[in-house]
Amino acid sequence: MTVVEVKHLAHDMGAVARTLEASHSFQDTLDAIVATARDTVPGATDVSISIMHKNRRVETAAATGNRARRIDNLQYELDEGPCLDTLHNQRPVEVDDLHEPHRWPAFSAAIADIGVRSRMAFLLYTSVDNLGALNCYSDRADVFDRDAEQIAQLFATHAGIAFGQARTEQQLHQGLASRKVIGQAIGIVMERFHIDEDHAFQFLVRRSRDTNVKLAIVAADLVNTRNHGAEQSA
Repeated sequence: MTVVEVKHLAHDMGAVARTLEASHSFQDTLDAIVATARDTVPGATDVSISIMHKNRRVETAAATGNRARRIDNLQYELDEGPCLDTLHNQRPVEVDDLHEPHRWPAFSAAIADIGVRSRMAFLLYTSVDNLGALNCYSDRADVFDRDAEQIAQLFATHAGIAFGQARTEQQLHQGLASRKVIGQAIGIVMERFHIDEDHAFQFLVRRSRDTNVKLAIVAADLVNTRNHGAEQSA
C-alpha cells in the first residue's frame, strides 16, 4: 500500500473503532462488526461471524444478510468448509474460488448456485468456552489480494477487542441478574420452610445437582412459580 492508502486506512480504522464503541449491546456490537467489515474490506459483499461453543456446536451469531447465513449453515450441516477449518485449526483460511471441489467437495457442490466465489476468515477472539471467526465472502473469484487480507486482519483485531469488551459487559449483566434471582429464591425458600439463609441456599444447590439444572435456572423457575401463583390469587 502507498503512504496515502495507509493514511486512508488509519482514518477508516478510527471510524471503525468509533462505530463499534457506540454499540449499546452485545448483539448490536456483532451487527456493527459485520456491517462495518463489509464496508471496510475491499471486495467483501457478505460478512458473518461464526461461533464455536465449548460443546463444539457452531452457529452464526451475526450476518449482513441471508446469503451469508445460508453459506454458513451449509458448512455446519455438511460438517465441512473453510469456516469450520478456521475454527478447528485456529488459523486464517483464504479461498480464491469456492467452486473448486478439491478441498470440500460436498460444500463446493452445495453452493454452486448461491453466487459466492471467494472467502477469507480470521479468528475474531479466543476463550476457554468459545471460538469466533469473521467470515468475509465475495461474489467474485480471486478478489481478495494481499492488501485486502491485511485490512481484514487489522479489522479483525479491532473487532476482536470490541467483541471482548461487549461480551464481558454482557456476562457482567447476566451475572448480576442471576445473583438477584438467586437471592429472591433464597428468600422464598426461607419463608416456605422457616430456615436460615445458608440452609435455603444449600436447598437450591441440592435441587440443582439432583435435577442437573443450573442453579440460576432453578432459582428463576422457583421465582416465576411464586409470581404466577401470586397473580392467580390476586
